Amino acid sequence: MINRNSYIPLYIQLKNEIRSKIKSNEYDVEELIPSEKELMELYSVGRATVREAVNHLVAEGRLEKRQGIGTFVKKPKKAIGFEPLISLTHSLKNTDVDLINKVIYKEIIDLSKEEQKLTKMKTEKSFRFKRIRTINQIPIILEDFYFDLEFYRKAKDADLEESIGALLIEKMDIEISKIEQEVITKTATEEEQKALGIDSDESVLYMKRWTYIKNIDQPYQYYELVAPVTLSGYPFKHF
Repeated sequence: MINRNSYIPLYIQLKNEIRSKIKSNEYDVEELIPSEKELMELYSVGRATVREAVNHLVAEGRLEKRQGIGTFVKKPKKAIGFEPLISLTHSLKNTDVDLINKVIYKEIIDLSKEEQKLTKMKTEKSFRFKRIRTINQIPIILEDFYFDLEFYRKAKDADLEESIGALLIEKMDIEISKIEQEVITKTATEEEQKALGIDSDESVLYMKRWTYIKNIDQPYQYYELVAPVTLSGYPFKHF
């Protein structure tokens, strides 16, 4: 139930309550959940709290709004994957979700020793940018890119809010020779909790990826992705 003395925002508590009822089949697939007004009365919360909780569950693919009818439990679909060379932007283009990428940081940086070790880049500088991705206006994915400066010289005028995979493969005609990737789940940091609107006991999917191209012996791109585990559907062990 809702705990007003908790530090966890009310909309997250309500989201978790509804999600728990979906998991336990109290709200079954294709079933109409209580109306906005009913949820307000049931949990003694305001309209904004109900809408925020429901919107998060719609973004997660657990609920579906039907115009003029109500909100239904959605039939589970194949989870979004993060396979190498597959663009998330492209994979969602033909779905009914509204995906928006927003660049929140962009700079040529000096790589620290720790960053050189993490990125496996031998150079002293890198072009770094960060993005936040929203699905149906809900923040859902955090991305952090490190690129070889050659990328910056070739793509400095490119729209970095579009598909980076398509930019590399289709527009820049980059020949990728190897990809290394690690994926685990972990506890979200406070910054990640705030950015993604998740509570402190929720895990996140954490992916690291090193992309190599022909004739270069260090990664052309290092990439990190953080997303709620509920987005992936993968049964990872928590670290």
